[in-house]
Amino acid sequence: HLAHLRMSKKYEYFKHELKKGLNGIPFVGGFLCKISEAIRDGLKNVLLKNKFFEDLGIKYYGPFDGHNIRLLVEIFRQAKKYGKPAVVHLVTEKGKGDKKAELSPEKYHGVSVGEEKGAFASVLGDYLTDKAQSDRSIVAVTAAMAKGTGLEKFAEEFPDRFFDVGIAEQHAVSLCSGLAAGGLKPVFAVYSTFLQRAYDEIMTDLCIDSRHVVLAVDHAGYVCGDGVTHQGIYDIAYLTQFPNMTVLAPKDGNELKKMLDYALYDLDSPVAIRYPKSVGGVYEDTPFDGKWEILKKDGDTVILAASATMVDLACSLSGVTVVNARVIKPLDADFLCALSGKKVITLEDGALKGGFGESVNAFLKERQIDAKTVNLGFGDEFIRSLCRETAFERAGLTKANIEKIISNF
Repeated sequence: HLAHLRMSKKYEYFKHELKKGLNGIPFVGGFLCKISEAIRDGLKNVLLKNKFFEDLGIKYYGPFDGHNIRLLVEIFRQAKKYGKPAVVHLVTEKGKGDKKAELSPEKYHGVSVGEEKGAFASVLGDYLTDKAQSDRSIVAVTAAMAKGTGLEKFAEEFPDRFFDVGIAEQHAVSLCSGLAAGGLKPVFAVYSTFLQRAYDEIMTDLCIDSRHVVLAVDHAGYVCGDGVTHQGIYDIAYLTQFPNMTVLAPKDGNELKKMLDYALYDLDSPVAIRYPKSVGGVYEDTPFDGKWEILKKDGDTVILAASATMVDLACSLSGVTVVNARVIKPLDADFLCALSGKKVITLEDGALKGGFGESVNAFLKERQIDAKTVNLGFGDEFIRSLCRETAFERAGLTKANIEKIISNF
């Protein structure tokens, strides 16, 4: 009631007229005005629940019903007239208007168009829950995304080894560094687009001291239907520039499990395993030895595919040699050195600038290896398309375009 009263036109008019009247009293008007303001502030301190912003000198209005559109229009109109910084506190219910979403808000946080395939997140969650039974050093960390990253089951079974830090990715990375320094094996499951927030902590808290932390980078690459802010196309560019960092990309769920084994038990340094939202093809269950693998040998043109999505695309082509470039950093030097005289196409579900293709080009040039290369990925622009086909078409990541490039080599 008090919040509504403070936003009312009558209250604003009363304040204005009172201040005007008091200031009009000769000699003592200014003093009386200060007394009235002191009384007002005293009442606010007693009655207002949230005094944080007021203590900073910022006008605070609220809390109000964030679903009442008519009320909101009036509130914003009044706040605009204030003419100084103001905070309007609105209370909303996640999923409001849809009963299913209201009952299961986290499940309906994002609704995809069309039928969902199996998710890499569930593979991660099952793996960690299983391994944690015998390895008590495994701990899992999330930033308010337990369900989205597949960690719900782990959280239920091992609540004392599960840490949800809220929407604070920077803190999550620093926490993982501390846990690793204490001898534990932390796995931070996070969406690619949100990991960007922790850029500085990855460098200073993980890579400089080479902490043994696993970053499970979900929703890497193009993310259908999530909009321009949620595209995970920049992680290759910023993760591969850090010394001591290993970057992996599994072709399917089985390979993800093998990479987790490799990251947790064979390495002793920071590792990022990037994978898209959904599992595509399922391939022959082969060992993982930290090197690239040839999936298909059917022509002179060599396709280096640097993600599960790109492996699926490459395998749809005929007359090519398809390489699962599953280790993005460090590059497979032995394999690249054998490409002299070859025609090479790199495919990445990420930004070209600073990406996998550019690192391949730099390696070949440095070693003076004579190979003709074409790099395909997302250009120097934000992805605004909600349709995968449209986004991939614009980037040239289509079967038809690759076949055209091969014919023109």
